[in-house]
Amino acid sequence: MRSLIKFLRNILINKLFILFIINSVTTAQEVPDNLLYGHARLFFNDMLLIGNHKILWAKDKWHESKRKMYLLDNTNQIRDTMKCSAIEDIITLDDSTFLIWDLNYEVVIQIKDNRFDVKKVFSIFPSFENRYGLDILIDRYMIGKKYLSKPDCEVFNAAIINNILLPVIQTVPNTYEKKLYNLSSKDTITIITINCPHNIVLNQEQEKIFQENLKNINIKPFTLIDKRYTCHSRTREYYGWDNIEIFRNKLFLYEKNSCSVFVFDMVNHLKMKDIFILPVDNQSTQGWKYFFDRKSGKHFAVKRVIISGADSRSRRKEKVQYKYYIYNMDWKNKNLNFIKNTFWKPLYISEKYIYSLKPSKESIDIVFISTENN
Repeated sequence: MRSLIKFLRNILINKLFILFIINSVTTAQEVPDNLLYGHARLFFNDMLLIGNHKILWAKDKWHESKRKMYLLDNTNQIRDTMKCSAIEDIITLDDSTFLIWDLNYEVVIQIKDNRFDVKKVFSIFPSFENRYGLDILIDRYMIGKKYLSKPDCEVFNAAIINNILLPVIQTVPNTYEKKLYNLSSKDTITIITINCPHNIVLNQEQEKIFQENLKNINIKPFTLIDKRYTCHSRTREYYGWDNIEIFRNKLFLYEKNSCSVFVFDMVNHLKMKDIFILPVDNQSTQGWKYFFDRKSGKHFAVKRVIISGADSRSRRKEKVQYKYYIYNMDWKNKNLNFIKNTFWKPLYISEKYIYSLKPSKESIDIVFISTENN
């Protein structure tokens, strides 16, 4: 009897093993050729190509603890991870360095030896922040958004800080900050201040020195994009948020309310040089997002259109479905050259590929689509 049970058990184990092999082969065969990355337990909703690396970014709006960046090498293997608190777009400075525009910090990170290497961390406290909203440092410029309550919109301001020695404070991250950007107690945060914050500098002698230094500082803020553009909302269906790209001494700024890309000269005091206004035919269903590919130097725009599930008159709560139309931006003629459309959300666009999110049963995969028309 025991031998019969053992015999039957061995047959069952062999059959289960064969079924496992068959299922494994079937699963392997089902992996699409255009799959960049997929993981059952990791959720990504943004990505960036920088040099020979890719950054996958989990930007969870409601759970700060789940916001992370994953660094992929040229074989698409994860080499490093970094926890962050930002949910806005990052600014690429060169082929290995990028800047994170965070709510509390400005973090400059370089990709070195397949690792995230934090180069600088700034915390900016200008005395005119409440008035002008300046909160990010790019090269020799401070740029920020100021909310206007009455028109219920924002304007962009800037200030030139070249050849000005600003008072600074060096501090180490606290316990909470150690969890962000791979910072440790050995790292330092540079606090750039124009008006010495009393809650940071407690020593009266230090404060006196800072106040003396302030007398020699002459910073004149100016309006970068005024309310003529930003306080006239051309769409109610926001897709892309405000973001900045820098390339060859030019700063490209996409502003969501006007659905426009503004160009500023970084050599000539951020003088506005050009503007590309993206067309909106239906405010309720159409929104735009701006993309830039550093390798090719090409600019792209994606129009997101609601195709179902957004009828406010219906009592049924249906999931909103979108369709995405990808265009190449012709700056000279101010034309949009259609590339193709897709139902998958584009995350990054290069000269050759459109990288998009493709939901599956067990995960959300990142796939790439050729920009060439089939």
